[in-house]
Amino acid sequence: MIQCVLCSSGQENIQHLFFQCPYSAYIWTLCRLKLGIPCSIETLQDEANLIQEKFKKKYKSSILAKLTLAAAVWHIWKERNQRNFQLQENHKIMVFRRLYEDINELGRTCTWKSDKHGDKVTVLSNWGVSAI
Repeated sequence: MIQCVLCSSGQENIQHLFFQCPYSAYIWTLCRLKLGIPCSIETLQDEANLIQEKFKKKYKSSILAKLTLAAAVWHIWKERNQRNFQLQENHKIMVFRRLYEDINELGRTCTWKSDKHGDKVTVLSNWGVSAI
């Protein structure tokens, strides 16, 4: 088995890489806090199901939540590959910062239906995105 390059304390598999690894768990926790969802999800499928259930309509916050899921997976995977193939490491805060910047940029430059519900507006403002 291959050792996790993000934390060096577990065997790398999908479950560990994205949810059990302390490095990845930190990034997911920050994403969940910004989305206003519980911090106890244990699988990628559960994470996707929760986001789909909580963000049903096609408002800006719903698209942002789905982008967050994809961006978190992408940035964690990208960091893993960077460590494996380029022998370069980024601190977990830097990885989250890049994820945040990507979400913020997409949220500011794309045009979607406006959110008018208080909890959804909060989600948008957590990511630095206007509700209008």
